[in-house]
Amino acid sequence: LRINFEFSPEIIQEQMFQGGTLIQKVNVTNIGIEAIEVDLSVINLENLIFLNEDTLYLKYGETEEFDALISIPDDTEPIVFLGDIMGEAGGVEKSLPIVLRIIEENASFKLQVNISEETKVIRPGEIVKADINILNHLENLKADFASSIRDRQEGILIEGSGKVDLDYGPNIVPQEFRVPIDTAPDYYMFFVNLSYGGKNYIDAATFRVESSEEVAGFFAGN
Repeated sequence: LRINFEFSPEIIQEQMFQGGTLIQKVNVTNIGIEAIEVDLSVINLENLIFLNEDTLYLKYGETEEFDALISIPDDTEPIVFLGDIMGEAGGVEKSLPIVLRIIEENASFKLQVNISEETKVIRPGEIVKADINILNHLENLKADFASSIRDRQEGILIEGSGKVDLDYGPNIVPQEFRVPIDTAPDYYMFFVNLSYGGKNYIDAATFRVESSEEVAGFFAGN
């Protein structure tokens, strides 16, 4: 392609406290065959992410870096936020997906979804596995628990729910789903929601569904 470019990293996903800030470094590389001007913008997260550059000028093969300041107000709702950093050059658009998981500093429960290394990249119809780490600051109890696989527009592909017994302190709840055979290649979220005492505690982590050739290439390079 005459005009083409790519972002690095391929995705930004962070778990942050209310009131927290973070600077994420992002590289843009010109992988086309002519000089380009890349216009940058933030989609859906304009109140949480601020870029120090609006436009990058890249010669053939050149890489430039910009900063994405993630700033979470103290009163931000503790949920999962989705958005993108968009780049546009000569009619070619690329997106850098963003997943921000906001948590309360003194929450009764802290959740973290850890997708198993071997299922971070899978084919349609395969199983994605995760360990849900739950830190319980209360007492031994039973809580409502739901998990689902969602696309980047938060559409639900598959879901399940039930009760979970939690000891005081750290707990691990293993979960797995087989993604539908017709799932399109893209990033997806393994989403969990724990409910107790009228409050919801949420976390998510991303995995990728790719074609067979792309999955083989991923594991060959790792």
